[in-house]
Amino acid sequence: MQESDARQTIYEAAGGQDGILRLAGAWHRRVLEDEVVSHAFSHGYHPLHTERLAAYWAEALGGPAVYSQRYGNESSVVRMHSGNGPHDDMDERAIACFDRALEDAGLAGDERLRRALHDYFAWTMTSTLSRYPDSAADVPPDLRMPKWSWDGVIESDDNPPAPSREEPDLVRLLGAFADAWNRHDIDALMSMMTDDPVFEASAGPRVCGERHEGREAVRSAYQAVFAQFPDARWADARHFVIGTRGVSEWTFTGTRRDGTRVEVNGCDLFTFRNGKIALKNSFRKNRSA
Repeated sequence: MQESDARQTIYEAAGGQDGILRLAGAWHRRVLEDEVVSHAFSHGYHPLHTERLAAYWAEALGGPAVYSQRYGNESSVVRMHSGNGPHDDMDERAIACFDRALEDAGLAGDERLRRALHDYFAWTMTSTLSRYPDSAADVPPDLRMPKWSWDGVIESDDNPPAPSREEPDLVRLLGAFADAWNRHDIDALMSMMTDDPVFEASAGPRVCGERHEGREAVRSAYQAVFAQFPDARWADARHFVIGTRGVSEWTFTGTRRDGTRVEVNGCDLFTFRNGKIALKNSFRKNRSA
């Protein structure tokens, strides 16, 4: 694939309807094979699910408004994903499936396009589709579909309200968290967490196990990581926040005690409570390390 042209929409750069349909089909196959995400389809799914999903993505990414004209509006989409309680693990697994689907569909070769598509999907899973965990009845009837550009979500009268005023503070919190992580300053890391944090490292460098609950367990997990990787760093960290959820993307680099060099592209999903980190779930976007 040729490097994406900024004058193109993401929809056009991805190959138009054919490319987006190929991606939707690849993602659907991946999630049906995933033991966690497949539960979302355990009661069956619409026979035109792939076509409808492709139409939704296409419209959001700069393509024609086929979804809005034929299938429904944003409220109907959000309602389908609401009322199931928090599902952070399913969200992260769905994002991981999407990243693999990009490769399956031949859309991972252009890094700028891959990044834009990944960012769109991760933002959607952790924001718009996760806003109403308690009940589908909470979803307003007149939501408009968010549109996504090379620079991220497009704010306009046709899109959901702009982020709340506290979100810049939470973005700064994630930046400070990344800085403390790079300094291996465990005290600073813990100061940014609630009294009962949960740390899930389901797909990072597996040094300290997968789930840690409570401050002492989380502290011990960080001690194990930094002991195993004395030079561990997060490079090129990027952060964004919607409501009470946040995402940090990073490249982990470090050298194990045995001299093995590790580089992992990963992502953390955060849940905030009262301005602090209550849950951090790390997952890997590549499988090379």
